Amino acid sequence: MKPLISIIVPTYNRRMSLLNALRSVFNQDYRPIEIIVVDDGSSDDTSRWLRAAEHPLPVNVITLPTNLGPAAARNAGLDHATGAYVAFLDSDDSWLPNKLTRQMELLRSAPPNTVAFCQSYIRRRYDTVIRPICVQRAGETLGEYLFARGGFIAICSIVMPASLARDVKFWPSQRLHEDWDFFLRVEAAGARFAMCREPLCVVNDSNTCNRASAPDPDVSLNWLNGWKEQLAPVAYLGLRAKIAPQLRDKRPGLAFRYICQAWMKQAISSWTLLILLGRLLHPALREAAYWVHGKTTGRKLAGGMPYHSKQSAHAPQND
Repeated sequence: MKPLISIIVPTYNRRMSLLNALRSVFNQDYRPIEIIVVDDGSSDDTSRWLRAAEHPLPVNVITLPTNLGPAAARNAGLDHATGAYVAFLDSDDSWLPNKLTRQMELLRSAPPNTVAFCQSYIRRRYDTVIRPICVQRAGETLGEYLFARGGFIAICSIVMPASLARDVKFWPSQRLHEDWDFFLRVEAAGARFAMCREPLCVVNDSNTCNRASAPDPDVSLNWLNGWKEQLAPVAYLGLRAKIAPQLRDKRPGLAFRYICQAWMKQAISSWTLLILLGRLLHPALREAAYWVHGKTTGRKLAGGMPYHSKQSAHAPQND
């Protein structure tokens, strides 16, 4: 018998996008699944609407009395999960129909402490790209992969043993970088990460409406400094450089120094150096830099898949 997967969907004032997220769960070709929606103190009657609606599968609705943030909401879902595995899906993201099946195929042949993740379609304002475009190397720490070499793990892309998730849990009060913090602590608990080399989820990065957190460089740097002793130097310097453009208004000189130091220590590539310096001049240059990079370099995914997402019938379409 296949193991039960508990799917935890935190939401806050996103009734319309939540419907699309749940539809992608109902359309999964894997069974059995358990669906847990955690209403994180919404003011748009999300809980009442969910309980009154007819669904093709049971939906367990957990209502939090106040808005506590995505980390606390995911923890509440973990407290109610009964599956052997858990998967997380934010209410503005979605999955392709074979997402859970493909990841469980990977996990069946993997060690028991494995976290499966997959490539993701990242839907931005002007285009859709696939990330990550590189795999984690043997012997490479997760911090090096994510912060120094351009790796990427979306929270909606993972499937992991429920016991491991409950042992680690999210830091409940954290509203910024709670996913990175969780991943790093999962790795510290002895887990390994394994990637399905195909895009199986859609991350909506096209707007900032109803986001649980907003960029705050001081909060980001404080969090990063708390991990400094545990991270490899290139991981620390790489992420610090990527935070640096947010300092452009108050401390541009310090931001410039952070970026240059990372490049000199080979924590970022020359191309990333140019992108970060461009963002330091103006935040809008980030989109232009990514567009030029995709058009001029013909970047490829592992396995020869094109960088821009045109190969899948289920790929998201831009408006």
